[in-house]
Amino acid sequence: MSIKEKMVVMYLPFLLAWEPLIVAYGRDVPSLPIIRGMIVTVYLVFLLLSTNMQRKFIRSVWYFVFYIMILLLFADNPIRSLNGSSKVIISMLSIAVGYHYVHDDKMLRHVSRVLFACFAIVLMNQAIGTIFGFGRQTYSKDVELLRVTGWNTFTYLILVFPLYYMHEEKRTWKNIFSIMLVAAMILVITSFKRASIAGVGFGLAIFSFYYRKYIKILKYFFIIVLSLVALWPLYDDMVHSQFLARESKFEEGSLQEEGRYREFELVWGDVLSFEDPVRSVLGLNPFDTVGRYGGGIFGNRVLHVDYNKLLLTTGIIGLVLYLLVFCSLYTSVGGLKRKKISDAYSMYQGVFWALFLTSLFTSLTGHMEDLSYRSIQFFFFGVLVRTLNRLEICHYPKNISNRSE
Repeated sequence: MSIKEKMVVMYLPFLLAWEPLIVAYGRDVPSLPIIRGMIVTVYLVFLLLSTNMQRKFIRSVWYFVFYIMILLLFADNPIRSLNGSSKVIISMLSIAVGYHYVHDDKMLRHVSRVLFACFAIVLMNQAIGTIFGFGRQTYSKDVELLRVTGWNTFTYLILVFPLYYMHEEKRTWKNIFSIMLVAAMILVITSFKRASIAGVGFGLAIFSFYYRKYIKILKYFFIIVLSLVALWPLYDDMVHSQFLARESKFEEGSLQEEGRYREFELVWGDVLSFEDPVRSVLGLNPFDTVGRYGGGIFGNRVLHVDYNKLLLTTGIIGLVLYLLVFCSLYTSVGGLKRKKISDAYSMYQGVFWALFLTSLFTSLTGHMEDLSYRSIQFFFFGVLVRTLNRLEICHYPKNISNRSE
């Protein structure tokens, strides 16, 4: 492998390895997140220099990025806008890296097998944070589980796990990976983060629909369920404590009282009223939402729903450009139709649509400025589009050539 190809393989582990440092020392050393941002930017730009914009979905990402860069020139608080925008831009541009460099089975095997390191890093991050007492508190103060890595990162790593099994041949490594997979699922369950838990269930259901090897799927499903049940005594107290802390969220009518629900009405009503036409169309303050909606009645609360955030801070144009990225991704793989090309194709198609549809769902809960999980998401968008197109081109060469524009 070339130096750049090695950097691509280590791209996601490199991002994940920073998280304990940022969580542990980010507040005491304010320059640390800035240093990380600069290093990651240089790392990504070096890789992007060899990419191109021949594919429509990559051009659509660049259009969105250029638009955000222009808006930054007019932001009321450029530093705060740059902080959020830089994370969104870096993660979304990962799609070009995944598509350009993972161009054959050899590179696909390497980036799939490095998922072992990704799982090991996030689990180690979690263990270190809990042992040494740094990290973000979960819903219940009675739970001695401190969050270092975002729960959506676990969700999206779980959704791409079939890639590892597809490309790892050694049974020993597969068994160890299976243990880490179950551990990651337990952490998602104990987090009691509804979107992350639902994201895993929803995404795996989508994968199963496309993969269609139902006997094999049921076999692994029962193994995982039995493992979770067998280990239940180890984490049932945490689940119970988290439920008590979140009990009110499951009561009838609680949804209407949640900030995420209320912000929909406030943001969309404000923007679509066109009282300030320029602000409605352009936003002008990318990813800076503090005190900018509901007349400031929410204080320093940031918007949680990604679509609301995009509409308010980047305007109608920004939201449309963002959605066009997903529209172009949709067309790049020929739509939702299941295709009987090969078992490998069905597996890759299942993982792609699990990522694609789950990402649209989890955007309802926010966190699009989370660099780690969004980079996983967009990096594998690029990888899987390239892989699906490669496998399909032998069967439908004319269709694929039309999609390259």
